[in-house]
Amino acid sequence: MIEFRTARIVAGCDMEGNQTLTITAPGNIPPLSGEYDVIIKRHREKRSLNANALFWKMCGSLAEVLHISDEEAYLHLLERYGVKKYIVVKPEAVESVKGLFRAVEEMGGVIVDGKRGVQLKCTVGSSQYDTKQMSRLIEGTASENRELGAFVPDDMDIGASLDLWAKEK
Repeated sequence: MIEFRTARIVAGCDMEGNQTLTITAPGNIPPLSGEYDVIIKRHREKRSLNANALFWKMCGSLAEVLHISDEEAYLHLLERYGVKKYIVVKPEAVESVKGLFRAVEEMGGVIVDGKRGVQLKCTVGSSQYDTKQMSRLIEGTASENRELGAFVPDDMDIGASLDLWAKEK
């Protein structure tokens, strides 16, 4: 398998009207032959473990101030600052979908193309977040903690954590 990241992809067209892609790869690629499965997806940065540790420290401090469990604080923060997806599923699929997300709220029944469905608000767990999404969660948590007098690292610490993400790239 060959895997790499590039921003150098040029789309074109050959003499027969077929779409062509020219991809510039770093380093040496061995000669290729045969058929390949090709997937091209937009690159997204992953979050760092430092960001995760910073978030959980603030989450635990918020839980202490509010006299709730860390889990309750986590779900509260995900609800306010986390990533949500709204989907419609068949009524019989609701329970299966609930196992795929951190939290799922049933928004009500809907009719789509004459068929019954259930609209769900699905909250994605922070372990699935990229750098931008985790940054929003951390900034929101820090803001809330400041208001309630819970632990907040100084802006230098938050900035340093974000700088570490850049270095990990």
